[in-house]
Amino acid sequence: MQNNPRLGISLALLGVTCFALSDAAAKWMCQTYSVYQVILYDGLFAVIAMMLFAFFTDKKRLRQAFRPHYPRLLALRTACICLIGYLNVYAFSQIPLAEAYTLLFTGPIWATLISMVFLKDTIKSREWLLITAGFSGVIIAFPPSFGIIGTGHIAALIGATIIATMNNVARRMGDKDPPFTVCFVPTLFSTVIAYPVLVAMGGSYIPVTALQDWIIFIAGGTFLACGFIVIARAYATARVVLIAPIGYTQLVWALFIGWLLFADLPSPNMLVGAVIIILSGLFLTRSHAKKKNIVPPSV
Repeated sequence: MQNNPRLGISLALLGVTCFALSDAAAKWMCQTYSVYQVILYDGLFAVIAMMLFAFFTDKKRLRQAFRPHYPRLLALRTACICLIGYLNVYAFSQIPLAEAYTLLFTGPIWATLISMVFLKDTIKSREWLLITAGFSGVIIAFPPSFGIIGTGHIAALIGATIIATMNNVARRMGDKDPPFTVCFVPTLFSTVIAYPVLVAMGGSYIPVTALQDWIIFIAGGTFLACGFIVIARAYATARVVLIAPIGYTQLVWALFIGWLLFADLPSPNMLVGAVIIILSGLFLTRSHAKKKNIVPPSV
């Protein structure tokens, strides 16, 4: 593993930007197409971008991707990513990006609780305080007077728990399987099943005829693939404790993109709650990083 904090942080910022742009593209396209169709095309172009990356850098990556060291754990991670994809895109289609990210940022809180069972971790009293603070941030961001909690909020919250499960799976997998494997296989599988799910759920397929729609789909999928690849390189370049907190800058992008494209403005309560959730998540992430890296070290 390299030790270049400045480069690692720069790559992490770039990767987070790619994810934010991909999410914005998905939210935009959900105004016209169903969630399942958006996932289908995002996944398709993400897979194509990853295959091109492997072809021009190291063709062995594609062969290695289908020979995982932990096939059962990879299958569990694949199931998690498939569910996350559907839940996140659905949440983005229903609620403002900033609200969705605020709930998704509870991931480290759930990860700490799940690690008790999955990894037999012991939660210290300080971590219990951080968990309590994190949940209080959720109540502040979305108080009873906030209004009816919609299905989009529930989807984002469930997505956060699945992300937490996925991160614990990654910790269990350690450094045996490279990030390309744990990113490419789940993305490929979720794309393959997207159309059958679209048909089974009774969703109507809308032919994509507008050139600008194709451009947005291609951009969304490419940004998604670039986000996976660049973030993996960031973790291979600097320590987890430096890179993991960069993910919270997605909230800044969510606020900007939500205001620019969708005229969404967060309430003061939501901003205060988001800050509390982020701070508790940062300290919990730091605690996890001291125990063991949650991302394999090379791509």
